[in-house]
Amino acid sequence: MVAYRAETAMANLMVKECGTFEQARALLRDVFLSEADLIPDNKNKILTVRLHNLSSRAHDKILDQLITVLNEAEVNFPGTNMLLHYTRIGSS
Repeated sequence: MVAYRAETAMANLMVKECGTFEQARALLRDVFLSEADLIPDNKNKILTVRLHNLSSRAHDKILDQLITVLNEAEVNFPGTNMLLHYTRIGSS
């Protein structure tokens, strides 16, 4: 139930750019199924989640906006004191 609510909250952030709520959820499913690199930085207590590019530049642009919101939330990885930091391969 927690995962469903998190997905719904993220879809609500993306719905304007995606067109419909269903399209936002579909894009999120693509993100959740895509590969990501986890890069721990124990010294600075940061866990970088580096997401791979999606199927189109338009989707990558929407993902970049979501990444900005997620990073602004400054959330720690559960059970640790490591700050989650999201990036996308190839983003500037």
